[in-house]
Amino acid sequence: MTEGAPVLIYGAGRRGEWISQELIENRGLGLHPIGFLDDDPYLSGSSINRVRILGSSRDLASILDSRKVSALIISSHKIAAECLVPLMGLCSKQRIPVLRGEFHLDRLSVVRLSGTREASAHRKHVAAVPGDIHVPGHSSTVESTVR
Repeated sequence: MTEGAPVLIYGAGRRGEWISQELIENRGLGLHPIGFLDDDPYLSGSSINRVRILGSSRDLASILDSRKVSALIISSHKIAAECLVPLMGLCSKQRIPVLRGEFHLDRLSVVRLSGTREASAHRKHVAAVPGDIHVPGHSSTVESTVR
């Protein structure tokens, strides 16, 4: 049985896999992955965590026409703005929020980790918190927080 709002995950790499696993296991988030988008043609039709890769970003319009989708989660920072802008425009027209999945670690104590590059990195990123997506030249930024 699937519970939660149906979401697509764009990017079927390690971070996309982690996001899908978190959504499946953490029902309190109220989101259920129904599929992945990935631009690697060799991945189309395969599955990750029993969630099927439905096609590439070019297939989003037909996927939105054939399935109920409540949100699109971007799983990678490697996706170029020129790929995101058309997707965000399409989602905006259909009033579908676009989220970005992130990992982050927040410091709770002042004790420093030994043997790390912590001095140069003040903030390290590990909890899935979708946030703002800022695409240069695109005026509609969707702000959402799922906890």
